[in-house]
Amino acid sequence: MIPLSAVHALSARRTAPLQQLDTGEIAVLRVDTAQPSEDPDRDWIGFAASLTPDALIKALRGWWRCDAASVAAGGVLPVTLSGYVVAEPEQV
Repeated sequence: MIPLSAVHALSARRTAPLQQLDTGEIAVLRVDTAQPSEDPDRDWIGFAASLTPDALIKALRGWWRCDAASVAAGGVLPVTLSGYVVAEPEQV
């Protein structure tokens, strides 16, 4: 369950100006929320806004395989967290 206030806050955010990107596709990274890690070189696995940039890079490492050049060509890397709604189904 997601608090209704979080859904309202997300729906009120500005839309990203994706039409301004000069590319036909972009990568999207879907991860889980940060969980404690047993790896000796990182404390967390997953995403949390409270992580430092260095900790975030380590926490997101290994979640995906890609061609780095094509991801960089997109100019942005949206990150979605599992459990959050990113689209609404059509009404039946």
